[in-house]
Amino acid sequence: YQNAVDALRYDDVEFYYVDFSKMILKTITYTRWRDVSYKVYLACNENEENYLDESITKDDINIQIEELEKKADEILQGAQGSNYQKIQYIHNWLIDNIKYDVTYSKPNTRNIYGALISEDVVCEGYARTLKYLLDGLEIENVLVSGTATNSNNSTESHAWNYVKLNDKWYAIDVTWDDPIIKGGGVLSDKLRYQYFLKGADNFLKNHNENGYLSQNSMKFEFPKLDNKDYNK
Repeated sequence: YQNAVDALRYDDVEFYYVDFSKMILKTITYTRWRDVSYKVYLACNENEENYLDESITKDDINIQIEELEKKADEILQGAQGSNYQKIQYIHNWLIDNIKYDVTYSKPNTRNIYGALISEDVVCEGYARTLKYLLDGLEIENVLVSGTATNSNNSTESHAWNYVKLNDKWYAIDVTWDDPIIKGGGVLSDKLRYQYFLKGADNFLKNHNENGYLSQNSMKFEFPKLDNKDYNK
């Protein structure tokens, strides 16, 4: 059950409003002579009325979903051309419109609503939103988590994406392609594309996958990256 929940959280990022910790699996056993059968179903934990995140009410959900779908449609309309051009457009839109939440505490800082509506998230919000928009374009991609070591030699938990292009897999780290520039200034192309469609030889030097998506989960396998960076 936990493995299924983990996979759902990574594959279907649009369920940002669900608090999976409120959800449990119940089993009823029926025994008749030597025959045994089971009924398995989802239920809320005791003292919980629903599966919703505490920050969201029932009335909020439909309003938020409508906001998200409208915003996503507007963004996706601008993604034209080849799959490479579409991926590049979404990547650049996120960099140009989202700010990194340096407080780590703002509402929805780790999900697609915080990215597309509030436009203020941490790495998980960047990565989940890239997945959400590329899913809308039917471009195969996965959300990846693990650790990453930055230029200051500091290692921390991190999230990024793998994207399939021309039958090969490449890495994108939108968060690190949107660095905070001290004193302001224009983001150069060198910085903007430093972690865009990278192969294993370069990307995995400072990114380390962790297939254990929760405590005591099975080890999930991520797609194997092509060794070399994408060359258009």
